[in-house]
Amino acid sequence: MKVLMVSAKFPPPDTTGAVAGLLGDVADELEKRGNQVAALVLKGQEPRLREKTGRTVHEVERGPSCLTAIRLAISMARIRGGFDLIHLHDILPFGVISLWFLSILDMPRLITMHSMGYVCRNSFLWPPASLTREDLVTRKSSICYLETEPDCRSCFRSGILGWGMYVAFRLRRGLAVRALRRFTVIAPSGRTKEVLMKSLGLESRVLWNSAIDRGGVDGSKPSPDLFRPVVAGRAVPEKGLHTALMALSQMKCPRVLLSATVKGRSRYLKALREAGERLGVDVNWVAWQPKDDYLRYISGCSVCVIPTRGFEVFGMTALDAQMIGLPLIVAHAGALPEVSPEGLNSLTFERENVEELAACMDRLAGSPKLAAKMGRMSRKIFERRYTLERHVDRLVDIYAQI
Repeated sequence: MKVLMVSAKFPPPDTTGAVAGLLGDVADELEKRGNQVAALVLKGQEPRLREKTGRTVHEVERGPSCLTAIRLAISMARIRGGFDLIHLHDILPFGVISLWFLSILDMPRLITMHSMGYVCRNSFLWPPASLTREDLVTRKSSICYLETEPDCRSCFRSGILGWGMYVAFRLRRGLAVRALRRFTVIAPSGRTKEVLMKSLGLESRVLWNSAIDRGGVDGSKPSPDLFRPVVAGRAVPEKGLHTALMALSQMKCPRVLLSATVKGRSRYLKALREAGERLGVDVNWVAWQPKDDYLRYISGCSVCVIPTRGFEVFGMTALDAQMIGLPLIVAHAGALPEVSPEGLNSLTFERENVEELAACMDRLAGSPKLAAKMGRMSRKIFERRYTLERHVDRLVDIYAQI
């Protein structure tokens, strides 16, 4: 089978996440099984990908988002004759116009919905849960739940601007959904599949994310008398880092050191640092690191805490923690309880519930044997569900069915 994989995002050079995995590791595994794979990317990705994969790479010139989306669609139409199917990574970079253009091509098309959180924040398919004037002007909402439709009364309060953006959103969503129904849609979790059907009436197939197994990462083990939870993610409000800080300030365990591995620099990160000092929480702030360094660092922690406030379509942080055998404490947010089953390798709490999170951390801090048992189960779950080989097995099955 000849497959054209398409991405309009820049994958970090050392990751095996959604983008880099699709164009690199997943493509490598597909080729081992006798398939032919080529990539279509934005100009600038090509040297990195060619060096990493050695496969044929087609390029598209970068430009304004709408123009870039049209260029991608035209390029796919021009070279599609040499392929049996097109596999698009994500929805956001392509836009409504190019989705419609691709939907009329006479060939199999897949699209993997990896980053609906980005889609949600940009109001592409889902608007913010609360349409206030400040949200509409800045295009930033404090929380974006995919499960929640907007309250039309907030549009009244937002005046003409609010109604204009809401009407535009409804039109764009309607057009996008009609185009997407001509694709085979891949959802990275069962929970995401449910939301796609409930909110948009889109049928999809579940394909869990995967990662190259780095389970042998040699990191320092946590001191037995020091409980050291780690929180990793982008420094944005929907990741809920402030919830973790407040929970740590309420813990009964006296010896706690929070490791916060954060990506980006923002006013929110500055506010987090100030809040940590004000609450008297001992925090080790660590900048975002290459994958191997990051895994080596978190392997020296006691538990991975994911206090997300928004909707997680999968949760790559949970996948990394399971790879190296860490127990988890996760919020009831999107697919997190599915990726890390409660009672097996994770404890769960209601999102933004500081008291529940503090109780979960106290429970693991006071029971090292339970934490070790859950850590061993994390590793078993990774081997059973999330290895690259299992991911490609399922992907090949999907390819064969369309």
